[in-house]
Amino acid sequence: MAVTLGMPAARPFSVVGDDRVFVTEISLLREELSRAKLSECIGADLDEMRWPTFEGESIFGFSEAELRTFLDRSGLVMVQRYGSNTPDVEWVRLIKRPDLPWFTGHKLLDHNAFLEYQFQIGRWDGKNWPGVAYMITRALSPVLRRKIILDVPHQRSREYADRGAFQIYIWSTPHSGAPHNHRPPETIWGYHVDCRDGGYQPSEEGASSIMIRDGSWAVAELLPNALYVHHDLVNEGTGNELKILLRLLSEIAKLMGDPAKYQVFLARAREAHAKRQREIFCTLIEKSIPERSRRHDELVSAARGKVAQVRGKLVAAERKLFGLQQSVLDPKEVVRRFEEEILKLQKSKVTLVEEVFFKDHGGEIPRLHALTKEITSVNPSTGNTHLLGRYEIILDLEEAEVQFLNKDRRPAGFHGPHLNEDGWPCLGNIEDDMAGYIGHFEIEAALALAIAFLQSPNPDDAWGRNLLRFPVVEERALSEPA
Repeated sequence: MAVTLGMPAARPFSVVGDDRVFVTEISLLREELSRAKLSECIGADLDEMRWPTFEGESIFGFSEAELRTFLDRSGLVMVQRYGSNTPDVEWVRLIKRPDLPWFTGHKLLDHNAFLEYQFQIGRWDGKNWPGVAYMITRALSPVLRRKIILDVPHQRSREYADRGAFQIYIWSTPHSGAPHNHRPPETIWGYHVDCRDGGYQPSEEGASSIMIRDGSWAVAELLPNALYVHHDLVNEGTGNELKILLRLLSEIAKLMGDPAKYQVFLARAREAHAKRQREIFCTLIEKSIPERSRRHDELVSAARGKVAQVRGKLVAAERKLFGLQQSVLDPKEVVRRFEEEILKLQKSKVTLVEEVFFKDHGGEIPRLHALTKEITSVNPSTGNTHLLGRYEIILDLEEAEVQFLNKDRRPAGFHGPHLNEDGWPCLGNIEDDMAGYIGHFEIEAALALAIAFLQSPNPDDAWGRNLLRFPVVEERALSEPA
């Protein structure tokens, strides 16, 4: 068990049964408390004590009850709590309660000194981290009721992951490649912005995100498991920054304080986003059909010649000809069919497709992105099942091309079998079919063919042998909860 308060730490602590042990570095305690005060709180003369070591640090260990008592005696507070490499042992960071401005006496902050849930700080280069950490933990831990990790990526995007701890990214965005040239306004919610380095502003609401705004400025983007603050809110650690932070935390707590209402809010946001995407894209299709038909004149002519010259390929050529003619003659029918397919995909009714959305890339028609669930592939030579991972499949609806980006693993830089380092495929004998599906806006068929392509490698092919780089798993392990 942990060392008992009032007794010298004569030997290293040990963990017995289900007791949880909290450990803190002695050097940190000595920074916060005078020698006399520390001796008084521990109940022993420091000169008579021998400190145990744990994970390379000289530490003092507490059970939960002992730690609560120590906090009461010392007047210190917990601002970090995170796991160690040993089961049932956690690290804690104890400091004097930050000297925060008067306004942080806001009812949102629970000044209870003990953190019930873990809180950890990743990268941090700003000032007044104790004040920021104290405010976040007191405001959000009781609402989120799970571990929180705070990170400041400094003008770098961070991919969103809907699993694990709740992530708070300051001066970041989940949108890879988004420009950070948006200078924040001089004031946010009436408080002066002390650091106005370039930040982020999303082009539109995301499918699962809620923008926290002050007027037209999107201060932050809230997703089910992460918060992205779009400018450098913690550079100076000033009262103005803490006031903006407190207002932001108030908005988050209000949104997430009632899980049922929050899910309803998210569902409405997703539906509104899906509707906007369908309307925008259907309008683009109607505008682009005439131009596409002119570009396809040569293809129509080639298809007619193919029908006449190669009778053995009559069915395929006639199908291509019919599809091209229909695209020219009846664009509204193409729009209707496309809208039905996109709605079906957005509602996750297609096997292994989890989400679809569009991204503008500067062309006439935005590209369609599809996020998949975990994809496995069976090696026909060995019968082994290989775990490829989750993919982002990108359909270029102008050029009729497809790209595959592996979101989980890229051994030796490869995204998968028959894919190069940039995710471009060698489609082989399905290349014409894929181009045809994409060209006719047959999105469901194109995605189904793309997933089948990932699941059907040829290990005798040089690119197909990349399958062997991916881990072998048992099928039943995939269905077991993590």
